[in-house]
Amino acid sequence: MSTATTNPTHPSPLKALIIGGGIAGPACALFLHRVGIHATIYESHQFITNIGGILGLAPNGLRVLDSLGLADKILKQASVTEEMMMRNHYGMTLGAFPTGKRSRYGFPSILVRRSVVHETLVQATKEAGITIEYGKKVLRVEETDEKVVVYFDDGAAAQGDILFGCDGIRSTVRDHVLAFSGHEKREPHYTGLVGVGGFIPSSLVPNIDPKAEPPVIMTHGPSGIFAYGYLHANNEWIWWSTFEATEEQARGDIRSMPDDELLRKLFAKHGTWPSPIPELIKAETGPMVRLPIYDVDPLPVWHSGRVVLTGDAAHAVAPHSGQGVSLALEDAAVLGKCLREAGTEVRAAFVAYENARKARVTMVVEEGRRRGQAKKEMGFIACWIRDIVMMVMAWWLTDSALDEWFGYTVDGI
Repeated sequence: MSTATTNPTHPSPLKALIIGGGIAGPACALFLHRVGIHATIYESHQFITNIGGILGLAPNGLRVLDSLGLADKILKQASVTEEMMMRNHYGMTLGAFPTGKRSRYGFPSILVRRSVVHETLVQATKEAGITIEYGKKVLRVEETDEKVVVYFDDGAAAQGDILFGCDGIRSTVRDHVLAFSGHEKREPHYTGLVGVGGFIPSSLVPNIDPKAEPPVIMTHGPSGIFAYGYLHANNEWIWWSTFEATEEQARGDIRSMPDDELLRKLFAKHGTWPSPIPELIKAETGPMVRLPIYDVDPLPVWHSGRVVLTGDAAHAVAPHSGQGVSLALEDAAVLGKCLREAGTEVRAAFVAYENARKARVTMVVEEGRRRGQAKKEMGFIACWIRDIVMMVMAWWLTDSALDEWFGYTVDGI
């Protein structure tokens, strides 16, 4: 049940600037609005609907969205995925891994189009009277003890009391925070993998029965992984896989490769794997999502005097963890809470936020890297060992073992 309210409790009429209009930015703006802090969002791109691929949203992320009154809207357009079935490329079931059950956490894990989450948050900002300015690419940030100023590539500038860097893995605001704090610039770390995926209307594969398949299946083999599930709200199959590639290939050849050529390569990797994987690959018509996978090493600081980082700008985590969006939503909620409790002492709020978040986020980043290694190509013996490890883990892993991930709650929001 949602507890969303508008509660202008902040003692000072602070003006906040938010850089980035993806998911973290609107979420931050909504939590600031609830504590009486006015924010304007600046996004470098123009608004585009139906952008992006699929994402997993965990119970901890849905719990934050519910506090904003948005969880039910997203659940109506999602598929519940309370477990993920693992198997090998011979078709042998390795086990069912719990991914977050409603009965235990109050909310389930789901698969949903990224655009659904983004557009739901953007619509909520409009309803709250929050302005989003598009086409505003940041050139640099300047701050003093009294103010922070952002300069854009169109010649304009914006001044505020505090600034939120929600501008993603290649964050310009992060560069400022590190330089202002006396640290070297931190470049994103390429993981060696490119994620690819797509959506296939069920009408193109009428012989595949969604009722006969688990909510999500991930198949592991010597040539990586292939995963798929069914999005009931849209009557479509969703799938994703990975390619190993150099960074140059990831940002060049694979991104520019025609869909039919990429599908041929995908079929060469997985075309002999168990049904319905070959059928899904053959049915894909494009366009496909292609995403070189990066993360960022833990940062020494997340804030400077009047500037703070959230989401991927602070702690980009590879998608293998299934927690990237949920962590960004948690960030927004914790920041709103810390600013409400600190009153006019914004620096104290930023310190409290960073202290509350760093250990949890570092844990997830490290786990995301570990899971990514399991998706790379490997030989027969390594596959055999992996299969045994997965079977043991599936037998051993209980719902309670995931409480640290899915049971996380931001109290008092």
